[in-house]
Amino acid sequence: MVIWAFWKEFLFATFDPLGSRRVGAERQRARLSLPCLIAMTIVVSIQAVGIILVVAMLTTPAATAQLLTAASAA
Repeated sequence: MVIWAFWKEFLFATFDPLGSRRVGAERQRARLSLPCLIAMTIVVSIQAVGIILVVAMLTTPAATAQLLTAASAA
């Protein structure tokens, strides 16, 4: 819900900092609150499903992206 409420600020703070300055979005708050939201999500998911599944959910997308980019570069 928080991500939906502040979608523009999160999008600009992560992908286009110069554009966010031009539009007037609050970059500092978005830049600091996003890691806090991620940390809270990780803590809640560890309690819900366990550490092994959380580690798998965090590392699988990055490993897949690395394999896909390495395969397309070759």
